[in-house]
Amino acid sequence: QKAWVGMRRESAARSIPSMVRRDRWCMTPFTNVSAVSHLSVLSSRCMATSSVTSPCTDTTGYVLTNRVLANVKREDSHVNLEWSDGTLNQYHNVWLRENCPCTDCTAESGLKRTQHWTQPESVAVQHAHLFDNQLVVQWKDGHESTFQGKKLDADAYSCDQARKKRKERKLGSAYTLWDRDSLTKSPALSMQHSEIMSSEQARYRWLHQLHQYGVCVVRNTPTEDKYVLSVAKKMGNIRDTIYGAHFDVVSVQNAHNVAYTQQTLRPHMDLLYYEEPPGFQFLHCLVNDATGGENTLVDGFKVVSELKRLHPDAFDILRTVKYTFHFRDAVNHMYYRRSMIELDNQGEVVGFNYSPPFEGPLDIAFHMVEPFYASYARVIKLVNNPDLQFRHRSDPGDLLVFNNRRILHARESFIGRRHLQGTYVATTDFFSTYRQLSTAL
Repeated sequence: QKAWVGMRRESAARSIPSMVRRDRWCMTPFTNVSAVSHLSVLSSRCMATSSVTSPCTDTTGYVLTNRVLANVKREDSHVNLEWSDGTLNQYHNVWLRENCPCTDCTAESGLKRTQHWTQPESVAVQHAHLFDNQLVVQWKDGHESTFQGKKLDADAYSCDQARKKRKERKLGSAYTLWDRDSLTKSPALSMQHSEIMSSEQARYRWLHQLHQYGVCVVRNTPTEDKYVLSVAKKMGNIRDTIYGAHFDVVSVQNAHNVAYTQQTLRPHMDLLYYEEPPGFQFLHCLVNDATGGENTLVDGFKVVSELKRLHPDAFDILRTVKYTFHFRDAVNHMYYRRSMIELDNQGEVVGFNYSPPFEGPLDIAFHMVEPFYASYARVIKLVNNPDLQFRHRSDPGDLLVFNNRRILHARESFIGRRHLQGTYVATTDFFSTYRQLSTAL
């Protein structure tokens, strides 16, 4: 086995230019004939499950890809791995030692038991070789670690492309941005209540659609008191807030929130004065004999995309400057500062924070006040662009579900009876259920 690895290393080194070997860790062409039989097994497995909408996974929960380990080369501080499709990835010694999967270092639950990587001799590699699509590392302190190829593939981090692919595999797809026309034509807009409650595959499709589009209408939901909680629990735990585990959206006298009136409700997001605002909101229509009262939805991520394209300077200001959201009544005084646009470590939008009714006095550096308001004005223009606004009238039995960190919602003024019940589920719980279903299916 060691001799075979050495020959593969030499042949690969001759066939790949040295500059490419060192620097292009995502794109180097390479063919591994010896891996063909293994690839055909994986390919057959994926084709056999093509009717399932979740990513193709095995029983361990790792997403299957059509490639296997082909070559390994040890450097002073890291290990270079070459895959059968020509991709090259790098893994630091300290990263490998910290993630050693042996039972001495990592419990069956995945919790780490040790921190041996803090000792210099523990992160010095004595030898590294491949065996049966596994990387075997022998450390100078005498320890040995064996890493599954599919696990290393799933956790690759040495280039932006690898991290992006890992994110897409874990979540199933990237976001689909929409405007009024594209969402109107989308078959993903609605699903039947009976499907979601009775089928795991349908529940996965529901969550998948919510991840992609940020909104879905569940049709023919029983108009029973608090039934919204039963459907929400199919996504995750109920997120209790200052409004309780659930809330009734009805017009009342002396309302402390404009939502509980018959007045127009402008585009906004809920509870941005929380440190962690609820991720998903549920609005279940029990009664609607009113004239007016249509909901308006806006894809906040589409707004951000358009802002970045048309006004990049405004985009930069609104992703860096933090402003205030607050709420105060007789028993609560909520306060939090956040930027309007939130990005992850890859520069992708993960949150859009827009709730004018609950903004506090602007408290930023003097020289940034006018640029901030000028940038904010551009967002307001986009949010109120009719081409970006999707209108929906909820009938009894309709359950409107949307991503509160992405989708702005509004309501026209109305006259008559209109009763909705609502609740929230945290983003963390949504993704936990989404990933679990993608693995199980």
